[in-house]
Amino acid sequence: DLVRSRGLGDVYKRQGDPSVFPDNRWNVYAFNGRVLSNPTSGYLGFYTENNLNFNSRTRWAEGSGPGSANTTSGSAFQGCSVGVDQFSFAYKRRGFPCGRYSVDIPAHDDDVIMYVNGVEVFRHLGCCDAHSSVWTGYLSSNSTVEIFVAEGNGSAYLAATFNRVSASTTITPEQFICTGASVELNASGLNNYSWSPSTGLNTTTGGRVIAAPATSTRYFVTGTEPTTGCTFTDTVMVNVGKPVVRITAPSTSWCGTRTSGITLSARGARTFRWFPSTGLSDSTSASVTALPLQTTTYRVIGSNGCETDTEFVTITITPAPGDPNSVSYTHLRAHETVLD
Repeated sequence: DLVRSRGLGDVYKRQGDPSVFPDNRWNVYAFNGRVLSNPTSGYLGFYTENNLNFNSRTRWAEGSGPGSANTTSGSAFQGCSVGVDQFSFAYKRRGFPCGRYSVDIPAHDDDVIMYVNGVEVFRHLGCCDAHSSVWTGYLSSNSTVEIFVAEGNGSAYLAATFNRVSASTTITPEQFICTGASVELNASGLNNYSWSPSTGLNTTTGGRVIAAPATSTRYFVTGTEPTTGCTFTDTVMVNVGKPVVRITAPSTSWCGTRTSGITLSARGARTFRWFPSTGLSDSTSASVTALPLQTTTYRVIGSNGCETDTEFVTITITPAPGDPNSVSYTHLRAHETVLD
């Protein structure tokens, strides 16, 4: 993989330019010496990594060094020989699928430092541990990331995972309104919001709109993240007319006694009322915790402000055989001994 120049003797040239951030892939540059950040000398060569998420141990054995990188997900190493100790290596990349990311470093040996767009965002001196969410933010086609590792003696490796997460935006939850009514819809956290469809909206731009659809309508809202230009779309459903209430629960029966209740979740309306309140954590939330002492049928009434719907759920409790708590007082009296 080395390039041999013509002339007196054999001269092996270092391949690649360690200042380059390649587009949409990683260049992994190797350096002589334990240098943690932006070494200016000792450059030896590089290999490429095509995957966004990587683990160097899939390319070279942790006891060997980057000079032995294979071709499983990129080009093999090109350049001068790399020793097994006292070296450094750097992953550099420009260009990411537009989005918000949370970056994990699940493995590294030894010291590690990470830069996003030239700004240090994470540093850990030491080895052999894992770090979750070392940085969270937006990346785009113009973003650069570089992660350096400085190796002392023994093993060397680096793994990094770029997890796509939701945009840091807030939108009005699902709404339930009466026929002919209107509701305010809000979105925040991004810029330049646009809404669609336009049906029933007073405007299609901005973070606040008034919706008065004649029938149930799902609205889409798209906003722009200002530093990267990435766009994100979310939705909100506006339900019009009589609500349809439904209850979900992980289970509705048990045998014996329990110390923790089960969650009953109602949806399909704006407000809720539960009956009876016995054994419930509260009686007006969409989700309540139920822990009755005996078999109980609960009724929930959901309203959109002008119309209602009712749903039922029965929690069935079977006493455990021989449960002393289920023995009647009459049975106890039959076995009493009366003393004079």
